Amino acid sequence: MRSRTHDVQLARSESAAIHAAAEAKFGRDTDEWHAECQILRLKEIADHGLDDCYSGYDTDWQADFGSGWYSYGEFDAIHQIRMVLTDPRLPDIADTIRMCDGFDMIGELAATYLEFKNLS
Repeated sequence: MRSRTHDVQLARSESAAIHAAAEAKFGRDTDEWHAECQILRLKEIADHGLDDCYSGYDTDWQADFGSGWYSYGEFDAIHQIRMVLTDPRLPDIADTIRMCDGFDMIGELAATYLEFKNLS
């Protein structure tokens, strides 16, 4: 698995840039904004790998990724995950992650979507 040195300042800067880019397209805290933030974060991971504070795409990473980027409401999260799954950029991003890191991002997102859907 690829990784890069975890740098708190860089992580904050990248997060702020992602939020600003999504906000420029969709406003703040809309479903579209949340989905765009997720896609941009996944693109960043595809380009650079995970921060080395994660041992892989395990529960710790998934908890940070989901809690920091999706809405807390189940129905909102279902809609946002569906938007990510249908985004035309996802296949290329997921292919890079799969080839470089051996992780099935689309499969994981689809499983998360079904899990949320079954809760509702």
